[in-house]
Amino acid sequence: MDRDDGVPAVDGSAPAASGVMTALPGTLKEIREFNPELDEEQAHRAHLLPAGVSEEAGREAGGIGRVIDPDTDGLGYSSAQWDLLVDSLTMSRWNENTHRGVSVPKLHRESPVKLNRRSVQLYTASFAETTVVEAARAGFFLFGSEFEFPGVPLARRSLLNLELCNEPTDLEGRIVLEGIDALTIGKRALRGLCHVGVLDGVGGHSRLADSGDSGGAAHASRPGHAYSLTVSRQFDTVVARIIEQHGIDWVGFAAIQSTLAALAGRTAVAQDGTEVRVVSLELWSQSTSADEHSVPAELVSGEIGYIVGSCYTCLSLFADDTNHPRCSRIRVQAAHLWLARAGVTLFDAGTTAAYFVHLHGYHRTNRREFAALWRIHRDKPLHAPVVLESECPDVYELLQARLSSVGSERPAGAAHPTKRPRSPSGTAGDADQPGAKGVGVRVRWDSGVTIAREQLISLFAVYGAVRKVMVVRPGEAVVVFNSGSAAHHAVATVPTLSDPCPMQVSLLMPRKKRRKDGVVK
Repeated sequence: MDRDDGVPAVDGSAPAASGVMTALPGTLKEIREFNPELDEEQAHRAHLLPAGVSEEAGREAGGIGRVIDPDTDGLGYSSAQWDLLVDSLTMSRWNENTHRGVSVPKLHRESPVKLNRRSVQLYTASFAETTVVEAARAGFFLFGSEFEFPGVPLARRSLLNLELCNEPTDLEGRIVLEGIDALTIGKRALRGLCHVGVLDGVGGHSRLADSGDSGGAAHASRPGHAYSLTVSRQFDTVVARIIEQHGIDWVGFAAIQSTLAALAGRTAVAQDGTEVRVVSLELWSQSTSADEHSVPAELVSGEIGYIVGSCYTCLSLFADDTNHPRCSRIRVQAAHLWLARAGVTLFDAGTTAAYFVHLHGYHRTNRREFAALWRIHRDKPLHAPVVLESECPDVYELLQARLSSVGSERPAGAAHPTKRPRSPSGTAGDADQPGAKGVGVRVRWDSGVTIAREQLISLFAVYGAVRKVMVVRPGEAVVVFNSGSAAHHAVATVPTLSDPCPMQVSLLMPRKKRRKDGVVK
């Protein structure tokens, strides 16, 4: 395959083409003739039929290709219907055509393999702004997916994938961070950094030498970097750099690239009034050379994503870590702190960025857990959206302020909250960091009252990130939080359902280990 055919230029301009090209080369039926494994790639895949189109009509048309105009027409579903679609994908069985009077979006596929809704991957030929806005609002992770078709440039061979996460394996769960309390930031993050505009002394002098850090003097003679962070100032440039580093996959296809660019820099509104913002975050480096001369600001790392209510999803990113070591981690830390100032309370990294778990304090969730968390934070608007219109002129100051505030709130003798506790995981201590097993509470209620697992997730997610919920028997469940503070909060303020149902919540104490001699440790 000639991968240079139709690839957008680095500057983000559209590929040159002779004649007028349609967004899709015919119908999905025709596409499948050249892609027989289309439904089996990336778990079981199915495509969304537009509202008002029957399965029979969709089958006769070979899918969406000749039913709608992919560039301009949306799927025609309301925000409530998109939420129902998510609900249907979190359950192993879903036989209702309507729910509370609202019709459920229909799925269509050609594969004879039985469809498992809990692992299905959705795609559509519609790249309309309304489709992207509503799908983002519902909690889907959006990216382009390539298909084969003769005579069509690579940049035009794309369907829009709508991903929740695949189940039941934890390795495919949605990776999220609730709040910034668990965001991992240490003094090492400031090594090699200096204040913007402060380039006196030895070239790019690191202020860690002033703060008493033992490693500061060793770094004082090295060239330093002064970083700043901007929001949606260079969206097209960031996309071009992402394509340059990662190729055309995901966000480089012409259709999704065009729609995201059209939405960037403005606030779109979903059918139910939820605000959706497509943004880019850019990290700029003001370096100093060995002879103490400043170097013009350079875009060294960036990412694109969208903000829905108080949720933020990172779609893709790039970083020049070769010439600017650790700039990717600095961007992640600065972006989280800056977006938190705007009011973002839930951060989402999709399903493949596993290093966010190890480096930045994220954790994985399954479909139900993610849907519950997403809706809680989605329904809260940003409390300071004006922050998105400004810039962070000094990343050093931003990170230093975070470290200072965390240190001032820490009791004397307590472990630093950004360091992983060395004590056994699963204990009911005061550490606010996620252990390997989390911190659990036991919930009891009247066994004659049925409470679904998803209700418990929604009920307890307000206290913090919920790692696992297990209904062990009628009237009893175990809820595992990522942090001890969330578990203690749930015990102190027992939640209640909308229909009064008394609950008892107690801390789940770890089992004590016995030595071989029978003595309890």
